[in-house]
Amino acid sequence: MIARYALVAFTAYAVCSLALSRAVVFMAAYSEALSTQRREEWLLGQCLNATFYANMRKHTNVCETVQGNAERSPTLFAMHAVVGSEIPAWDRLICALAAVVAVQALWSSAQTIHRNRRRIFKEFDV
Repeated sequence: MIARYALVAFTAYAVCSLALSRAVVFMAAYSEALSTQRREEWLLGQCLNATFYANMRKHTNVCETVQGNAERSPTLFAMHAVVGSEIPAWDRLICALAAVVAVQALWSSAQTIHRNRRRIFKEFDV
């Protein structure tokens, strides 16, 4: 029984650490997107000038890149970074362990309800 509680406690700790690591990835990507948008504000304003745009267009597509970065949502960019980032093997093990503990808890609850179904559902009998 102590081993089971230790497993549950370890799984809770591991899930929290996994959530924290994903939050760190989110915040880093979100900060990067905001920083990029702030750095490119001046250039975006210059790209609205027709002469500047024509001169830059001859050499590179920087104005299109800056416009795309300005239209990009930092939140969605960060969420994409979280989903698209590589999940280390340790974190995958944590997810599998959490799934096992969750299934065990659900199975145990289902068995308890089944054993005590007459007492539990007695008040619903017509």
